[in-house]
Amino acid sequence: MLNFYTFPEAVRIMFSVLTIINAGFAALVFILHQYRLNRGTSYWLNSAAAFLVICQALIYAALIAQVQYNITDGFIVVSGYIIARYVVFAAIAAIFLFLYNIKEKSLLPGIVLAASFLTLPFMETWTGSFFPVVFSSALAILLVSGVWHTVKIRGELATSISGLSIKEAMDSLDTAILFYKKNGHILMLNGKMQELM
Repeated sequence: MLNFYTFPEAVRIMFSVLTIINAGFAALVFILHQYRLNRGTSYWLNSAAAFLVICQALIYAALIAQVQYNITDGFIVVSGYIIARYVVFAAIAAIFLFLYNIKEKSLLPGIVLAASFLTLPFMETWTGSFFPVVFSSALAILLVSGVWHTVKIRGELATSISGLSIKEAMDSLDTAILFYKKNGHILMLNGKMQELM
């Protein structure tokens, strides 16, 4: 990350914005994934992978924020979050192996594993002054993956039964519907019931 200190402020701000966009798409993929109704082993592993994408995006944002914060004070500090970077990489690798063993064809853990590998601390020292290009590649991989998975999951939700499709079907009815437990805890209600209440 030392090479980022030599970049103009506009480039550092661009990297900050890209990391925020990455985190936003990662969160969107995780949220959309929660609407799926299939709750098998692969669902939970893919949910964990989607959560780790958020962690990875936040680590990227923290690395760029560290550069931005230190440069305003005139400090040049070596990159941090070393343990977090290795832990996230190990967790993603474990999920990838589990999904591979159950023969699940999910690209998310593999893509995130590649992006995570590119930004490991030893890659930073190994690539030297070329690391900003490697870091940019990891950001691009996560961004393209986030956009692609958002479109893919949204398409799946539109063509299959999910928590979102059930809610949309209930909202399209002219009748007020409310499901609740015996203790009064509301499980689900539609728009007409909200208007009535």
